[in-house]
Order: sequence, then C-alpha cells, then structure tokens
Amino acid sequence: MSFDNIAILLTIVALLAFVLRPKTRYPLPPGPQADLVLGHLRIFPSDNEGIVFHEWAQQYGDVVYVKVPGRSVIILDSVEAATDLMEKRSAIYSDRPVFTVLELVGFLPDLGFLPYGKRFQKHRRMMQSSLTQDACIPWRDAQTVYARQLANNLAGTSSGHESHMSWFTTALIVKVAYGFDIESKEDEYVQLAEKNEFILNNCGTPGGTMVDFFPFLQHFPSWFPGTHYANFARKWRWVIRRLYDMPYERVRQAIDNGDDTPSLVAHHIKKLDAQAEVTEDDIEDVKSIGAVAFAAGAETTASTLMVFLLAMTLHPEHQRRAQAEIDEVVGEDRLPEFEDRKSLPFVECLVQEVLRWHPVVPLGEKSTFARRILMLSYQYQEYRIAAWKITYTRAC
Repeated sequence: MSFDNIAILLTIVALLAFVLRPKTRYPLPPGPQADLVLGHLRIFPSDNEGIVFHEWAQQYGDVVYVKVPGRSVIILDSVEAATDLMEKRSAIYSDRPVFTVLELVGFLPDLGFLPYGKRFQKHRRMMQSSLTQDACIPWRDAQTVYARQLANNLAGTSSGHESHMSWFTTALIVKVAYGFDIESKEDEYVQLAEKNEFILNNCGTPGGTMVDFFPFLQHFPSWFPGTHYANFARKWRWVIRRLYDMPYERVRQAIDNGDDTPSLVAHHIKKLDAQAEVTEDDIEDVKSIGAVAFAAGAETTASTLMVFLLAMTLHPEHQRRAQAEIDEVVGEDRLPEFEDRKSLPFVECLVQEVLRWHPVVPLGEKSTFARRILMLSYQYQEYRIAAWKITYTRAC
C-alpha cells in the first residue's frame, strides 16, 4: 500500500473515531450550530477571535460551547463566569491544552504553555519569587535610566517611534532577566526579540491550528494538507533553542568569572549551585524562566506604550490633565521618580486604563493590533509625546 493511501486511511479512521466517540452524559452550554463531522471548525475564527467569541456570547450567553475535531472549547464572556470557574474552582479548571505547534517550535518548558502540574507549579514559584514588589526594587534604577533614554530618543525625532519603543523594552528586559546592557539596536538580543516576535505571529493561533487539532499531522510530509504550521515550527526551532541556551550560557560564564551583576537568571543559577544535586531538567527550568521573561516582556511592553501614545492622541484633554498633575507634584527642575508615583493618582489611573482599554495579548496570544496603532494615530494628527516628554524637555 502506498504512503498516500495510508495517509488517507489514517485520516478516515481519525474522523470516524471522532464521530463515533462516546457522547457526554452531562448537558453542555449552548453554542452555534455545529456540522456533523467538523463541528464548528468551518466557523472557528482564525483572527480577531475575541470579537467573534463576544458576538457569540451576546446570542448564547456568558458560557458558550464549541467543538472542533479532537477538542472542546468553553468560552467565558463575563467576569462572573471567569471568576466562578477559573478562580473559585481553579483546582478543576487550572490546566492548558496541548499546544503541538508551540512544542514543536521549542516553547516547552514554558510557564505560559505548561499543563497544570508539579513543573508548572515550580515555574510559577520561580517567577513569583523573583518578581514580587520587593524583589523588583533593585530594577528601578535600570528602569529609570532606560526610560529617560527613551524619552530623549523620542524627543529628538519625529519618526521611528516603534523602533525606539522596541529598543527600550528589549534593553530593559535583558537587563532584568540576564543583567546585560544593550548599547545598539543591532545587538543580538534585539535580533532575537524580533525573530521571536516573527515566530509567534506566524505559527498560528495557539492550540487552534490543524496540527493542534490533529497532532498526527506533524509526522506527515511537508506537502500534505494541514502540515504548514508543523513545517514552520521545525524550520524556526533553532531560534527558540538559541533564546533558551545563549543567554543562560553567558550568565553562567559571567558568574564563573566572578561577575556578581544581579539578574533573574543569575539568582536562580546561584540557587542551583547551592543544591546538592542538579539535573538537566533543573537547568532547563532556569533557561525557561529567563526565556519567558525575555520573550513575554519585550514586544508586549512596547505595544502597551504605543497604545498609550494612541490614547493620548485620541484624548488630549486627559494628556493635559496628566501633565498638570506632574507639573504640580514634580515641578520643572527634575524628572519624575518612582517615589512620586503615590502622589500621581490620575497618572496611575491613566496607566491602568491603558492596560484595560486595549490589552496587547487578548486571549493570551500575540496580537497584531499594536502594529497598526501608530498608523492609525497618524490619521488623526501629528501627536505630541505625552507628559513625560514635556517634563524631560523642561528638566534638560
């Protein structure tokens, strides 16, 4: 029997197994009408999922059920429903599906994609212990230095704002995660951040590709329909592997050479050095913690800053109010410091509203929304950089 015939036979067997599988004896939440074999696959959104899910919820309620081959999906569309299931009953529902494509590309172990269990709990403890309010205090000086450099860069140019934002957030997260300084936009860490962004934006909806629905497709040849994302993942896996390995090895070498620069990864390497026995999994866990901080902190923070610029463009009255508050508290002879934060309630509310208004990772996945923000803002007016730029210009 030829390979083509075997592939067709396996596909038919998988579809029959799905159709003939035992039905649940419990009632399921309402949802759109499903096809017999494909379920909701034909109408399952591949882009702007949050908008489509919300539209379904307006018709079917706060809890919506949809199914695709091999997977059932529950959509929660209200704070109450999310709290009831994900917080009050977290012991039942605190888990994640298998992300076949993300596993192929190398994003495991990764706190964002690990299933609930001992390793997930270990990663969460490692991350939380390093990012408490007290643990973050040592990073304030670096944040201040890089923020003022960003303000200076923005004040001195009328273009390239996205590039300045990306440099700022990458430089800051590299300093926090690994303790290294980035002097140039051509730095290898900046290049890694850009490649990581490219991979996440092109490897499909997490858990929502044909390879995720039918994991056996990862073993089929590249020409077989539905294998695109598996092929993409294998092609770019080397980037994610380098994201895990290269920074860890540099921090390990720096510690061995007597460098005591604090960082997230250095902290956990020193904890490993104090252990009686260290396994390969222990080392991989530390690599993962650094990679998660780096990959998750670079683009998301830059995108949030661009959302802020758009908000100030669309609502200049709030920009003026924030500026007036800063002028009253800070004055014109210095720049804002972390200690001023408690005296700037409106600025604090503004920051929180930016995070709520357009979150850059709706549904926990990468969003291309931020890429379009600056283009949209230019359609309204030539925007002025917000309060901190004006303050920076005065202080300098």
